[in-house]
Amino acid sequence: MDRIKKQNQKWALRFFTHYALVISTLIVIITTINSKLSLSFFLGAICHYFPSLIMALFAFKNVGATNSKKIVAGFFLGEAIKFILIIVFILITMLFFAINAYAFIIGLTSSIFSFFVAISIMDKQNR
Repeated sequence: MDRIKKQNQKWALRFFTHYALVISTLIVIITTINSKLSLSFFLGAICHYFPSLIMALFAFKNVGATNSKKIVAGFFLGEAIKFILIIVFILITMLFFAINAYAFIIGLTSSIFSFFVAISIMDKQNR
């Protein structure tokens, strides 16, 4: 079971590395266009990236467990925490930073989209 858990943790680490690379590439592109927009874009992306990372920690915590209830409970707990953290991060960003709302929303949406791009990259590498 430890081997399975280590494989899944290794996969998750590679996945989040790809995910961060996609987001970073988008931030570099936005920065070349307008540096003021890049902060708003970056904050929007971070509002999704870090909660997703924390959710993955909860989701992979019980990998290899024989009790499926533990796996499902960990996944749902991770999703609930992710949802709450996204809301908290958005509120903090809105209160403490002077952001461009359009760039922020595009950054948040791009982060969500990048999540699926990273999954497709990982899927192609595993075939």
